[in-house]
Amino acid sequence: MCIIVFKPQKTLVDIDSLRICFENNPDGAGYMFPCEGKLLIKKGFFTFDDLRSAWGNFLRVHGDKLPVVFHFRIATAGRIDKTNCHPHRIARDLGFVHNGILTCVKVPKHSKMSDTIIYRDRYLGNLAGKSLHNANLFESISDHIGPGNKFAFMNARGEVIICNEDQGLWEDGLWFSNTSFRDRGLPFSFFSADAMCEYCGKALETSEELAEGVCRECLTYFEADYVECGGCHSILLTNSHKAAGWCDDCGFEIYGRSWSKQLQSAAAERVCDRAFPEWF
Repeated sequence: MCIIVFKPQKTLVDIDSLRICFENNPDGAGYMFPCEGKLLIKKGFFTFDDLRSAWGNFLRVHGDKLPVVFHFRIATAGRIDKTNCHPHRIARDLGFVHNGILTCVKVPKHSKMSDTIIYRDRYLGNLAGKSLHNANLFESISDHIGPGNKFAFMNARGEVIICNEDQGLWEDGLWFSNTSFRDRGLPFSFFSADAMCEYCGKALETSEELAEGVCRECLTYFEADYVECGGCHSILLTNSHKAAGWCDDCGFEIYGRSWSKQLQSAAAERVCDRAFPEWF
C-alpha cells in the first residue's frame, strides 16, 4: 500500500504514528526536507530503530520548524533496497514520493526498478523546483496517474504540492495518503463505508477483496502472475486474454468482428511470441 505523511512546518508528528506506518509498510522508509537552500533526502531505513534514531537527531537540530515529507514503502514492483526507497530525487532542488500502483507505465516482470522510478525517468525528468508554481502541470499529472495514486513533491524551499490530495486525509495538522497510520486488526479499507481499493481506487465488491483491501486486478498484480494489455495496460485476468495479449476493448478496436476468433485461437494455443511494442 505504502503511505505518505506530510508534516508542515510548526507541526509535530507522533512517534507512535511513525511506528505504525513503518509496521504496516515495512519495505523501507525515508523522508525529505529543505535545509539552507538545499533539498535533503534521508532514506533506506529498514528497521524502525534506525528511523527513530535518525528522526531523533533531526528533531534535536531542527525541532518542528521545517516541513517534512515521509514515505513508508510496501514493495509491489522492484527490489526491496535503498534505491527503490522513497523519496526519489528528480532534480537537485526537487524530490517526490508516491503512493499507489501506476498502471500508466509498463513494469517488466522481475524488474529491479519500481514503477515509481520508471515513471520518474520517463515523465518527470524536465521538472525542477520552480515547476511547483505551475498548477496546471500538476493537475495534468494528477489526471495522468489516476485517482488511485498520490504524488507529493517538495522543492528546496520547502514548498509542497500533492497530486490527488483529496484522495488522502488531514488529521491533527498532518496529511496522510491513506489510513495505514492507524493501528488496526482489520484492513484499513474497513474504516470506510464505501470500501475502495487502496491502489487503483476501484470499489471493492467481493469478500476476498474486502479482506485484502485491494481489488482483484491489483491482487493479481501483487501475486506477480499478471499480464498487461498491450494497448491500455489493464491487467488481463483470463488465460485466453493473457495469451492474446489484449483486453476486449483493445481487441475489438484492433481486430473488429474477428476478435472473438482471435480470442478462441489464443485459448487453443498460446500466441505469446507476437511482436508487441516495447514501451521501455
